[in-house]
Amino acid sequence: MFRHSTSTASFSPSLLLRSFSRSLWRGCCGAGQHQSGDRGASEQHHGQLQYRHRSRCALCNTTGSFNTASGVNALVLNTTGDYNTASGVNALFSNTTGSNNTASGVHALFSNTTGDYNTASGVQCASEQHHGYFDNTASGVNALFSNTTGSSNTASGVNALLSNTTGDYNTASGVNALL
Repeated sequence: MFRHSTSTASFSPSLLLRSFSRSLWRGCCGAGQHQSGDRGASEQHHGQLQYRHRSRCALCNTTGSFNTASGVNALVLNTTGDYNTASGVNALFSNTTGSNNTASGVHALFSNTTGDYNTASGVQCASEQHHGYFDNTASGVNALFSNTTGSSNTASGVNALLSNTTGDYNTASGVNALL
């Protein structure tokens, strides 16, 4: 029997966010500046930048086109990636130049930076996928969770292909399939 107790516990985006969210805001937009439509999102309070009320979607986008972001920190680091859709807290958070990706759900495709043509739907789907890898589809909580460099994988179901890191051309369907 497999016990999945450490993967989600060791993955802590909230710690990552706390450690550099202030520098992201200042690095991409300059201290004290606001993105259009983001009035009231920050204020100076005793020398620290405080956030309230509004999300920071697609904050660092420079030349990326045809992107859609909905949710706190969705697609926040995207710079030049095109045709991406991120819906949910931290969906496609780390994406910088990856294109044609769709992420729906909390932390979906969280670590993807340059991968193209990936689809993730569900909490933490393909959240460890990093860069340069393409054509993965994950649907279900933690589906393809550990994928780092695998391409052309399909995982459908809770924990499907959970432990796959570098394998290519795998298909898993069902709860704990090809765990």
